[in-house]
Amino acid sequence: MTISGIYRKLIFIYYALKPFRAGMVINQFVRRLLSLFSVESGFRIIDLSIGYKCNLKCDHCSATGLEHDAPSLTLNDYRRIVREAEGLGNLSWNITGGEPLMVDWLDDLIQILNPSKNYISLQTNCMLLTRKRAVALKNAGVNCITTSLDSHDPETHNRFRGNPLSYEKVISGIRYAKEAGMQVLVGGTVTHDNIKSPELKLLIEMVNSLGAMFLFNLAVPCGSWQNNHDIIITAKDRLYLQKLLRRYPASSTDHEPGRNSVGCPAGMEKIYITPGGDVLPCPFIHVSFGNVREVPLSEIVQKMRRVPQFGSYPEICVAAEDPFFHKDVFPVIAESQTGQGAVPCEAVFKSVFSGDKDA
Repeated sequence: MTISGIYRKLIFIYYALKPFRAGMVINQFVRRLLSLFSVESGFRIIDLSIGYKCNLKCDHCSATGLEHDAPSLTLNDYRRIVREAEGLGNLSWNITGGEPLMVDWLDDLIQILNPSKNYISLQTNCMLLTRKRAVALKNAGVNCITTSLDSHDPETHNRFRGNPLSYEKVISGIRYAKEAGMQVLVGGTVTHDNIKSPELKLLIEMVNSLGAMFLFNLAVPCGSWQNNHDIIITAKDRLYLQKLLRRYPASSTDHEPGRNSVGCPAGMEKIYITPGGDVLPCPFIHVSFGNVREVPLSEIVQKMRRVPQFGSYPEICVAAEDPFFHKDVFPVIAESQTGQGAVPCEAVFKSVFSGDKDA
């Protein structure tokens, strides 16, 4: 492991320690040690999208294809999901949307997710994150605020997000979260066009100077960017990304924090649950492998892992970089997604599920 890789691991450990909750820290370290020595394997994180209502209009929003009129999960549904996730060895929860701070039962959900034991992050655009709200979230049990910046230049970021106040709100939100004692993770969208730009380096350096870690969000041709293949990073771009990771140890993709292995975590240690209960491999692959209202979570995960990319740890991001998905999967999703949310897996991976009775 390189020096930058060791430093990154130390940052991950620091993120798990603050805000300090003894039960959560002990659970995290014991379970990760067991995974390190191959005693057990388990889920690292589950994304919970709790609604698609949002106060921004972002150019690249991946949620646009998932919105439909299905009834939302109830708090009792989430209690059952948490119990079932225990069987998967899940360590943390990421609450996302839409904009979670627009959901009036958010605080109740945080308590259901058991912050005394589990690591909890909240993904927000910061438009509603005040100093008072940041303190309340930290006291409720939130460990980390995750947000996004698309440029170090305010005008560029605001144009991308569709709101002239967005940049200012993100910067103040980062400061409020840090003041409250939470960790901050800032994602930036990386495309073929901007990965080698000086602007991306300036953005990473600015995020790090604010005391936050930078997350490379690789562009995916879905949602508002459906069929836009110009954004996709190439194999050469991936090599350059590795150089950036070595240069900036306080940065990461979603691969580096891996619990059981390093690679694309979709299906193996990470899933995404929609507001209506459909279970997806990740927010960008709009394929449902079952609904938690109808099928136990463990059975849904087993079904998902029958697809080879979700039963292993590919070295590339499946949604952003896998040519098979770009050529054969995303077009099927685009054709089938007609305002009804995620597409059933049987319609997308026919060769895998053709023998199933319900296919």
